[in-house]
Amino acid sequence: MHLNIGEFNHACRVFWRRGAGRLIRRETNGTDSRAVQVLVTDTGREAYDRLWWQMVQAYEAMSHGVSDEEKRGFTHTRQTMLRNTRKHDF
Repeated sequence: MHLNIGEFNHACRVFWRRGAGRLIRRETNGTDSRAVQVLVTDTGREAYDRLWWQMVQAYEAMSHGVSDEEKRGFTHTRQTMLRNTRKHDF
C-alpha cells in the first residue's frame, strides 16, 4: 500500500484508535520532535509470539507445491510492481 504523508498520518491514527495502543507504544524522539519511535509492548510481544507460528504454518500450507524458483519469481515481480508504484523514496 502506498500512502502519501496525509494518508499515512490518518492511517496511523486509525490504527492507534483500533487498539494498537495495547500492542505498541509511541515515543517522541528526544533529539527530533518530528520523529516518533514505535516500540512493541510486552502485550504486543506476547501476541506476536502466539501468532507467529500460525502465520508460518499458513504460509507453508499456502505455498505447498510452489518451488523455490517460483517463489523467487513471485517476490521479484511483487518488488517490481511496488517500485513502479512508489511515489517517494524513503
